[in-house]
Amino acid sequence: MRFHIKEVVPTVAYAEYEDGRNGLILPDEDYRWNITKLVETMIKYTPRETRSSFARMAHLAEFQLTAANTVVAACSGLSGVVSANPIPGAAITVVVAIQTFMVMYIGWLSGREFSEQTVKDFVVTGGVAAGANAGMVGIADIALKFIPGFGSVLSAGASTIATKGLGDAAILHFLNNGKAHS
Repeated sequence: MRFHIKEVVPTVAYAEYEDGRNGLILPDEDYRWNITKLVETMIKYTPRETRSSFARMAHLAEFQLTAANTVVAACSGLSGVVSANPIPGAAITVVVAIQTFMVMYIGWLSGREFSEQTVKDFVVTGGVAAGANAGMVGIADIALKFIPGFGSVLSAGASTIATKGLGDAAILHFLNNGKAHS
């Protein structure tokens, strides 16, 4: 017989709730203890492929931010690779698709739907960031490629920076409630 116990985390999960469908926990009747530690331990032993879903469900900010930063880094790198092609304007639609996915995913991590509406909400609220991003990607993909020799490299770098900036703005909007880390 083989045991699969990884770690034991003592907890108390008892709490009383307000009446109604979305009843909140009554502050004077909340006896929960060590639940966050339990969830963190469960995430630690959860397969990497499902950690984001678990972090979203548990609303654990640290894990949501880790997953969001991982997606931002991957999308930024991918945007740079796509933008390195030598044809002016060819990468714009692909980079926008990558950025749209990134913003939708970060919104989804925060508990919103994985939809275009999430992106629209972000663009309305973060209009300056979205506008600056669109301008930077456009300039990077068209104007910089006309610079002989280094145009594609400059375009890739600018696209990477623009995607990273947009991802950081999405994290700030969706996961940090508009407040930067201290």
